[in-house]
Amino acid sequence: MSAVKKIKKNSLSYEQKNVLTLGPLFLTLIPPLWLLSNNIGLMSLLDISGLLATFLFSTGITLVAVKYVVKDTQRTSLVTTIIIFLFFCYSMLNTSLMSFFPLLPPEFIKVLTLIIYIPILLIGFKFRFPDVFPLWKFNQFLNIVLGTLVALSMYDIVHISISENIPIHPKNIPSNIDKPFVSDNTYPDIYYIILDAHSRADKVEEIFGSKSTTILVDELKKRDFYVAENSVSNYHTTLLSLSSSLNMNYLHNLVEKPSSDRINYVPFKNLINNCSIQQILEEHSYETINVKSKSMCTNITAHTSFLYPKHQFNEAESRLIEMTPLLDLGFGEILKKQMHTGIEYEFAVLPKVALKDEATFTFAHILSPHPPFVFSSTGEMVDNIPWRGYKEAVSYKGLAEEYLAGYKDQVSYIDTLILETIDLILKNSKQKPIIIIQADHGSGYRERLYPEDYNTEIKLKEKMSILNAIYFPDNNYELLYDNITPVNTFRVILNKFFGKDMELLEDKSYQTTCENPYAYRDVTEIVKK
Repeated sequence: MSAVKKIKKNSLSYEQKNVLTLGPLFLTLIPPLWLLSNNIGLMSLLDISGLLATFLFSTGITLVAVKYVVKDTQRTSLVTTIIIFLFFCYSMLNTSLMSFFPLLPPEFIKVLTLIIYIPILLIGFKFRFPDVFPLWKFNQFLNIVLGTLVALSMYDIVHISISENIPIHPKNIPSNIDKPFVSDNTYPDIYYIILDAHSRADKVEEIFGSKSTTILVDELKKRDFYVAENSVSNYHTTLLSLSSSLNMNYLHNLVEKPSSDRINYVPFKNLINNCSIQQILEEHSYETINVKSKSMCTNITAHTSFLYPKHQFNEAESRLIEMTPLLDLGFGEILKKQMHTGIEYEFAVLPKVALKDEATFTFAHILSPHPPFVFSSTGEMVDNIPWRGYKEAVSYKGLAEEYLAGYKDQVSYIDTLILETIDLILKNSKQKPIIIIQADHGSGYRERLYPEDYNTEIKLKEKMSILNAIYFPDNNYELLYDNITPVNTFRVILNKFFGKDMELLEDKSYQTTCENPYAYRDVTEIVKK
């Protein structure tokens, strides 16, 4: 071989060994983008931007640390890619091992997971690639594959979020409000407080053996609330329920089915972000205040003042953490503590709104008694239930018995908190307010107990039966009735206090599936039996 050819060969070898490798950075992006692309409308890139930046920074640090150990650029890229892959697959592997070895204690499963990790990492450090397909080519292949996945996920998210601009068709909502209900031309503060998954009193007592909500109802009546004791929800999931109630109409009248076959919740999120009741009240000098929920898709965002505890992980960030070993390295307890203090903050801040001089419309979606279960019956943070995430009952990761005990204790404390909060609101209010305490849907415990019979009558009745209590300043409730549903709540209020003449809709209940949230199944006759 000539000297010139030898030099060229060595030069090419040097370039190959130092080819730019972006695989680890691409792989760090894939789990968050996958999470977003499968929850379009429920969360956004902005919701996880802080945690994503931290992950990318940590990937950079890992690259530097591994390069210091192995010296070789291509080997550094491979080992770091494996580390990131194992990092994000931790929860999936743990769950698989628990299913495969159901009798083993969780602590042993965690050790077994780490034991499985060791040989995989050793392969990354020691495996010698054949000359026909050297390591630098393998890294280039990873760059192309992972980069393509990132690009496709980004396109999917942007395309669905922007191109699916679903028309909204509000009906029967007059724009003029010309009759204030008090003589000095001022309007009452309005509080719309959603207690997520709070079942009706009879269901809490029947299923959970707790009389806390029955006591709550009795105490609310003593405070001159009207309690609709046969109320059911219009939809069996949070996003659809709130989209309907805040716009005073059924969803098939408000949005069209997206043209894409992808699961897309953007239209429902938009209905909440720019809801009809807020627009009507805002035209008449109401300030909208949103007690910000960890569930980012249920916040009213247009022209809104936000109240929320600082420096807390939101639902999207929590779900990312749940994929990783961070959950078992102290972050599970951090998430529990943040949830505990966050919910107590949400209740504590509501009475402070009453001190404002201007008329306010306050919307608070409080993620409780819905899981995760963080409260004992007396309000202390529970230590016998680990962090399970924001799962609906049917997909709750713990045993059915754990759900039963956790919900029973949590609903008991929430019932105590809501009474204390109402007393403070009424005490702080210069003028008597309108207060609506409502659930978006029921607990769904029987879905967890018998997931294979998801559509059975008994479970539907439980999931759709909701707490629904309303306070009017004049204590005159002749326009309300025992089986009123949330779709008519603000129609009654606008008619009674703001001079409207809105027709009340027939009270109906609909069930959908996660795969097709636009396929509304009328279950009215089932849940009202």
